[in-house]
Amino acid sequence: MSPPLVALLTDFGTRDSYVAELHLAIRRVVPSARILDAGHDLPPFDLTAAALVVERTLDALPAGAALVAVVDPGVGTARARVALRVRDRWCVGPDNGILPGGIAAEAWRITAVAPRAGVTTFDGREVFGPVGALLAAGAHPALLAVRAPRATPSALPDDAPYETVGALRYARGVIVALDRYGNAVSNLRLPRGVGHPAADVVEPARFAGPLRASYADAGAGSPLALVGSSGRIELGVCRGESGLRVGDEVVLRCPG
Repeated sequence: MSPPLVALLTDFGTRDSYVAELHLAIRRVVPSARILDAGHDLPPFDLTAAALVVERTLDALPAGAALVAVVDPGVGTARARVALRVRDRWCVGPDNGILPGGIAAEAWRITAVAPRAGVTTFDGREVFGPVGALLAAGAHPALLAVRAPRATPSALPDDAPYETVGALRYARGVIVALDRYGNAVSNLRLPRGVGHPAADVVEPARFAGPLRASYADAGAGSPLALVGSSGRIELGVCRGESGLRVGDEVVLRCPG
């Protein structure tokens, strides 16, 4: 039997000792745990960016693994601490929209594990890491938590819907996150059966034109749009930054 796997996703960065403390807290309760650092450089306090990485990471984990996600501007407040079972995997973290509460098969509110007296600012170390490790190791959630009727839905905007106008379909979406390369990730996806050459961006005007297959399809410094590795439409500049911001509008057109 494989050792339990705990994946960690935080905005802690690596300058301080926070990630090491989280590792050590997991090892204390489950010494055999394998720990995967999925990322610790999420933008501080950015719930939507965190939710996007959770979406990308979760299904790549093996069944039974736990994803501990900690971007928690409300640490120390009354916001709940939750464990969600999603497609045979566990998501553990604050109930603030970074976890996929809308698709969870089960939601549990963590009640049996709490921070030590006087510790109000590090639930990742005190609660979420240990609980994720115990769940990945096979602990029954009822030993750690009580069933909750629901959890907060993901902070990610829903996929933009399409509207048919004549022989064409249009979708009006928004930028939801920026990656470290400066590419702007949207809540737009291509409809089933439509390939990238058949669709084109209408707005923003700087990116207007057909979707490309890769960033290299445009010359250095040229703007372009494509279907990114997450399946979402991304806008970027070849070897540059898009200049777009979260919330900027994107309009996509494709055959009806």
